Amino acid sequence: MNEHEKTLDMLREQKKETAKKLRETKKAIIDHKKRLKTQSTMDQWKELTKVKQQLEAIIQGNDACKGWSLKRIAGMTEYYTHQHTTKKQLKASDGNADWIKDFTGDEASLLAQADKTRLTTWERMTSRKTRKKSTKSTDKETGNSVISTAGDT
Repeated sequence: MNEHEKTLDMLREQKKETAKKLRETKKAIIDHKKRLKTQSTMDQWKELTKVKQQLEAIIQGNDACKGWSLKRIAGMTEYYTHQHTTKKQLKASDGNADWIKDFTGDEASLLAQADKTRLTTWERMTSRKTRKKSTKSTDKETGNSVISTAGDT
C-alpha cells in the first residue's frame, strides 16, 4: 500500500466513526425529547398513584367498607331511589335527574320500581358466586375417564 491508499483508508474509517457518532447523537436527542414530552404525564401518574393510595387507606380505615376494595367499590352500582319503569338502566339517587323531569308517569311508580329491584341489585353486587369446578376421574366399572362438575350427582 502506498501513502495515498493509507490516507484514504484512514479517512474512510473517520467517516464511519463520525457517522456512528452522529446516529448516536440523533438517538440521544430523540430520547431526550421523549423524556421531556412524557415528564408531565409521569408527574400526573405519580399524583394519581398518591390519590389511589389515599383512597385505599380511607377504605381500609372505614368500618362500612370492610371486605370491599377500591376496585370493587368503583365497579358497584350506586344506590338509587328512582328507577324508570320500562328503561331499567335509568336510575337516580334523587328526583333531579333530567330523565325524571321528562318522565310522563308519576314519581311514585319510579320509587316503587326502585324498591322492587334494589334488593336484587345489592345481592348481585355482594354475593359470592360459586363456580363449577370440573374434576377428572376414572369410572371404576368401565375404566373410562369421566369429567364431572361440582354440584352434579
